[in-house]
Amino acid sequence: MPWIAIEKEHGLVYEGWYRYGHAVLPIPVTAPAAIIAEADFPPKLPPSYELAQAELLFREDSFDAVTRVRRGRLYSASGTRPGDWEVYPHPHRPTEMREANQRGTIVKTLFAFEPLHIPNRLKEIHNRGGQPIVVVGNDTSYTIWTISSLEGSTSGEFLLTLRGRETFGALPQLRVAAIPSASRQAVVDAVAKLRDEVFRAGAGSVVDRARDAASAALSAYLQDLGAIGPGRELNDLIKKLSSLDEPHKRRVAMAAADIVRLFHSREKPSTQERLPVSPVREQEGQLAVLCVGSLLCEFGWAEWT
Repeated sequence: MPWIAIEKEHGLVYEGWYRYGHAVLPIPVTAPAAIIAEADFPPKLPPSYELAQAELLFREDSFDAVTRVRRGRLYSASGTRPGDWEVYPHPHRPTEMREANQRGTIVKTLFAFEPLHIPNRLKEIHNRGGQPIVVVGNDTSYTIWTISSLEGSTSGEFLLTLRGRETFGALPQLRVAAIPSASRQAVVDAVAKLRDEVFRAGAGSVVDRARDAASAALSAYLQDLGAIGPGRELNDLIKKLSSLDEPHKRRVAMAAADIVRLFHSREKPSTQERLPVSPVREQEGQLAVLCVGSLLCEFGWAEWT
């Protein structure tokens, strides 16, 4: 099975067998990666450019920006890192020809990766009842992907087809001026944190932020009516909203907030010990975000675009 090795200084990529290889052209897109169960989110990823700390590496073969379908291979860090490889001079570095020995090769210090046996990793995750996801990037900037298909090749590598993870539905456009001024900043901040998590977090974290946003919105609405004071939990806010007379009751907002509350409670270890409930899934994270959006629109503080 061919390995790949990367020269950190210039980002050059080589392919071959351990400690002997040739240049890969065009230079492929590579990035640190992790393949984990959704429940194990967030993943352990290295800081930017820290190849020495990258446990897995994703090599992109193709990407369709319209369908957000990505194909590529995963490699596992192996061998001495960094270690000396005997390689042919790289076409992008023509001056290396002067350093070549009688065999026409030079020695370079590279970070090596061997093909990952992905079926074994997926089996481990499925045996624990998990849903596998692939995360590509570094510890501060990454994207989340679901596995669409997996193919074995004659070289012993495994070709992954990945689809961009759903962004947990969509949030409407806030009408900031319509939010009661006393609680405006709290609502705006809570929605902003949810919007940020939508694109980069697991379902459990998204539901946590959805709970925060729903709490901030209900609290702002009820405080504006003079029905409560600050610092109330979501469950108390829902009960208070349900006790109001029409038209202040806002039944859609009440039902939407209750769905978010129920999903959040399922993430608690105490709930999972007492009741036969499963962890929150991606689709339920999408629903939680849509519920927050509907709640905001019901109060007249946002609109779908």
